[in-house]
Amino acid sequence: MEHVEVFLYSDSAGEVPAVLREMDPASDLQSWKNHWQPLLQKSHEEDRHWDWINKYAKNAHVNFEYYVIECDGMIQGMTMIETDFHRSKKKKNLVYVDFLSIAPWNRKNFVKEPKYKRTGSILIYAAVRRSEQLGYRYRIGLHSLPGAIDFYVRIGMRDYGPDPQYQNLHYLEFDETSGKDFVQK
Repeated sequence: MEHVEVFLYSDSAGEVPAVLREMDPASDLQSWKNHWQPLLQKSHEEDRHWDWINKYAKNAHVNFEYYVIECDGMIQGMTMIETDFHRSKKKKNLVYVDFLSIAPWNRKNFVKEPKYKRTGSILIYAAVRRSEQLGYRYRIGLHSLPGAIDFYVRIGMRDYGPDPQYQNLHYLEFDETSGKDFVQK
């Protein structure tokens, strides 16, 4: 994926230009370590224990892709997707969103007024577009941390409930129709 101009939303400034791009592991993971990790480690956020450097080191394989949203010289969100080995509930290929995280200062439950909105939606959009590019017809799936389930349902993903094979996290999916509807919005 090339650099794609996207727009985040700020309550004070309205639409703000940002860039959706592939992760640059050296600089982006260092930015996470310096700016996100210290804030998250002191919090009760569900992803506070995620170590993005370790995730990248363990999963820097051909079937994993990493994307970030950059705005104002800072990483505002990041995701890791898997493009080959997961199947939908109907046994069709899909893009699996392995991890998705937004900067602490963009979270409603972390700060009173998030700096930027739309970060999570744009990262999901990137996964759905990647699914389309791969011929998977907009299908994506993911297991959600409890605090994010409502977000995924609100954007149109179907909640299949807890998955006992995956720490009882809820499994959600965009099928061909709901994924296409999401992209068109």
